[in-house]
Formats: sequence, structure tokens, C-alpha cells
Amino acid sequence: MKKSFTLIELLVVIAIIAILAAMLLPALNQARDKAQASSCINLLKQLAQARQAYTADYDDFIMPTAVASPTGGQWWWHGVFYMNDYLKSLCSRKNKNNNTVNAAVPLCPGVMKLEGAWETNLGINGYPTSGTWRPWRSTGEANGACGGYGRTQNAFGYYNGTKWNTLGIKISSCRVPSVKWDFNDNLWTAYNANWWGLGTTYSSIPWGVHGGKGINVVHLDGHASHFQGGVTQNSVMSTGHTVWNYYVESPKVATGAYW
Repeated sequence: MKKSFTLIELLVVIAIIAILAAMLLPALNQARDKAQASSCINLLKQLAQARQAYTADYDDFIMPTAVASPTGGQWWWHGVFYMNDYLKSLCSRKNKNNNTVNAAVPLCPGVMKLEGAWETNLGINGYPTSGTWRPWRSTGEANGACGGYGRTQNAFGYYNGTKWNTLGIKISSCRVPSVKWDFNDNLWTAYNANWWGLGTTYSSIPWGVHGGKGINVVHLDGHASHFQGGVTQNSVMSTGHTVWNYYVESPKVATGAYW
């Protein structure tokens, strides 16, 4: 005659399973985060390769963050990649209702866990203190400028829809392309120093999205790295430059920049 498990024995087994699950969960989460960070790095490298193709086609100029559209207004960098077939499949997103495809910033796999935590429908309201971040609007339409990656708004040239705020710059003029950021984890297609976060009014940079306090970046020379973060854009480095002027901005915008 088979002996049945007593209630106490069943509870012990359940408790052991729960303990094992609790022990394994951090390792599983860590493995997932590493996989997402690796996928993010791969996407950043693809963006850099597309930008390098643009540079080769346009007389050594780094692709501006926004350019004049042939039909009026502006194209952000993701629109340039999409409309000119540099990276069309990656820089596009479907409407959830009718599968219409439009230009859009690629979605970082790690940043998707923030969906519903930040609003960029009509501009930046601040992350993570207010609003919601939505890569799709309530209508199902892709919120194209809201994604997982961005770049500095002004350093490489910026057309605001009616005029050029800053003009383009050639890659050959940069002495330190291995230092300067080309693209990085960002919740909006572009940002400036005021959107760095870490205590400022706005933040479009999702610090810590891949664990710790850092973000992934790809540099002008095409190599990718992890920037640890935890510093403000105005922190002064041992070189005498601010973090912003050292890694991000160009001398056309900020004096004392490392270029």
C-alpha cells in the first residue's frame, strides 16, 4: 500500500521549491539583463554603421540630428535612415491598428520595461518623476521620436523645421572620434544638456536601464561601450572639461569642448 504525503511533507516540499526559486530568480534576471544589454550594443553598432555610410555619401559630414525635409519641415535622424534606406527595417514601427509602417527610433529591448512610465506625446515632461513614456500613442500610431536611442541635438547640425540652428560638421575635424558619443540609450530621439537628468528638471536618458547607473553608447569611430553614469553633465573631469563637453558636445556650441 502506497504511503500518501502528509500535509506537513507537502508544505516542506513547497517551501523548498519556493526557496530554490528565490535563489534562482536573481540569476535569471541577471542573465536576461545581460542578454538585453548585448542586444542593445548590437543595435547601437548598426546605427553607427548606418551613420558611417551617410558620412561616406555626404563628403565626410557627420549626419545631422535633424535635416530639412524635401517636402518641408524636418526629418530626424531616424527619418533620414528610413527615407534614404540606410537602415529602413530597423528605423520603422508599425501602427498597432492597421500595420501602417512609419519612420521611428529603434526600441531598445531593455528600455521596453519602462513603457507607461514616461510621456513624450507633445514633448518631454520628465522621466521618471511624471507622465508616461509611450512608444505608441493611444490611437495605436507609432510615436516615432519616442524610442530607445537618441543623440545630441546640436553637435552635428540641427534643422528646427524652418532654419538651421547649428550647421553640420565633418568627421575629419574630430580629433577624438573614439571618445565622442554618436548614439546612446535615450527615451527621445535627441537631447541637450538640460535633459541629462540626475536632479535636473528633465531627463531623457534612462540611467541604469541595463543595471547599475549606466547606459550603453556607441562612439563616432563605431565602437560601443558602457558609460557608468552617476555624474552630472557639469561634473568637471581631470582634463578640465565638463562631462558634457568631453563626451558629447562640439566646440560650435560649447566653449572649452574636447573635440
